Amino acid sequence: MMISRAPPAPGAVRVRTNALFTGVPRRTLKHSKLSSVNFRVSKHPYTQENRCSGLSSESEPEVNMVSNARATLPSHRVLVASECDIILRGREVGCDTVEISVDLGVSTTTGRLEGDGVRLPDVEGVLAWSDIEMIKGDSNGCFGVRSDGTVERIQMFSESTGRAVSLLPSVESRTPPTALVAGFPMHRFGKGVDPREDTKRKMLSLGRFSQGATVLDICTGLGYTAIAAAEGGALVTTIELDPAMQQMCRMNPWSQGLFTSPRVTQLIGSAVDLVETFPDASFDRILHDPPTFTLAGDLYSLEFYSQLSRLLKPQGKLYHYVGDPDSKAAGRHFQGILRRLRKAGFEGAAIDHDAHGIVAAHKHIDRPKRRPTVSSKTIIIKEGKPSSKDNNPRTNLSKKLDKKSLEKMLYQKSDGDDDEDDDDDFL
Repeated sequence: MMISRAPPAPGAVRVRTNALFTGVPRRTLKHSKLSSVNFRVSKHPYTQENRCSGLSSESEPEVNMVSNARATLPSHRVLVASECDIILRGREVGCDTVEISVDLGVSTTTGRLEGDGVRLPDVEGVLAWSDIEMIKGDSNGCFGVRSDGTVERIQMFSESTGRAVSLLPSVESRTPPTALVAGFPMHRFGKGVDPREDTKRKMLSLGRFSQGATVLDICTGLGYTAIAAAEGGALVTTIELDPAMQQMCRMNPWSQGLFTSPRVTQLIGSAVDLVETFPDASFDRILHDPPTFTLAGDLYSLEFYSQLSRLLKPQGKLYHYVGDPDSKAAGRHFQGILRRLRKAGFEGAAIDHDAHGIVAAHKHIDRPKRRPTVSSKTIIIKEGKPSSKDNNPRTNLSKKLDKKSLEKMLYQKSDGDDDEDDDDDFL
């Protein structure tokens, strides 16, 4: 399922994503590989922090409706290190123009190289070479380009949550970015999974749904799952606590479907309060994608899961993002969530390893199958002491576990283990 692409900026053309220089013999240039991502929000001399007002603390849940009228949106010009690398290499070889993307790969446009910088379409000023070199040196930042040619790192501080929020480019260039919330990445990164693939796997967990199906998307984030569900024909209600995150969406070219799609209704407020306002059996699908327990423990509670059970239709399905089920800490976390979901009324609940979450329903649900590239591996366990050639007791084989045995081990529930609070601080 594809993520909606925002309309290209004026003068931009949706063409191939490889960069071409003009002014020299035409040749295709590959994007430079960026350095490993360091998930830290660092202060930068060019950064200006914007503050968002906090939400009301009154007992009645406060909700702000976000208009989805098809108004003219501001131009979303965003530059990252990989695009500035193309510009600088163009200058090195004496190009007149370079073909780059100023909207993170949604479209491409042409920049004209001049003595004091680069001139972009619909930008009155010139983007200075010093700013281009600065962006090139910051592989963890997304930079907005103002109409006068000045730049600003896309980063905010939310007064409602007390957390820093920023856009983080994907490792692979010209793909949707993720967001950092208090230093935690919002989407999976690395190992062949970028935010677009992460969204696809989450949507596959929900299964097919009919046109006009109702979907509740909890924790909008950058809106990728809400947009994908709407493109699949669903009527989506999405809830976001933090106004700063909605501002991130307005500046992210890949999030514009939240504001242009008539199938998406955005609510700004506390999900814990807002779910209580919906009638019983309101939704065919629920997509629950909360931050870590450390940041949002109430979204992992039995009380909250009971509300989700009430809202889900009898034949509906819930997807709950948790984290990597193969990690030691998250493994214990999963078991506690599974127990609470079952107590809340979800008889069927199973781990989806590919989507890093749990699929649940009111009745029995089949355990999601793992992809062949993951599940076909044979785990080898050595009985006895490891040999002198191999100090790893898992790699010398005297006993093999087939896929069926592995799944039995992965989903085995401990007898008499009914404690609820043994998992809540591991993510």
